[in-house]
Amino acid sequence: MVEGFHGIGKDDVEVQVVGTRSPTKFAGKAWPELPRGRATSADTKWLVEITMPARPGTDGYPMEWRYPRLKTVPTFIAHDWRERLFAVAAHEAYHVKQFRMGMRRSEVTAERWAFKQLDRMRALEAP
Repeated sequence: MVEGFHGIGKDDVEVQVVGTRSPTKFAGKAWPELPRGRATSADTKWLVEITMPARPGTDGYPMEWRYPRLKTVPTFIAHDWRERLFAVAAHEAYHVKQFRMGMRRSEVTAERWAFKQLDRMRALEAP
């Protein structure tokens, strides 16, 4: 998951992972400011929460997904749950970059970044 922050940096980011009973649900949220009442370390400036199956498995893979309601984002395929987790982490990492730089928040740009990073990771892992 840390690799999903490649090119963004993670030193001032805290990632909290929440398990769900759903065998397929992966979701993420990045906060533009720390939410009240959430326990974070003293060095945390940005918080990312990732929801994923408490017991991820191989059922349903390869999985095709597309960000809902965004027509300009391509459909992508995750070969396993690790790739799906990586893509969610990279997507939320890009939102952190948008917050740091005062950029307009764009789901399309964050999703395209995640796809690009997943392709980069696959190329590094290829024999």
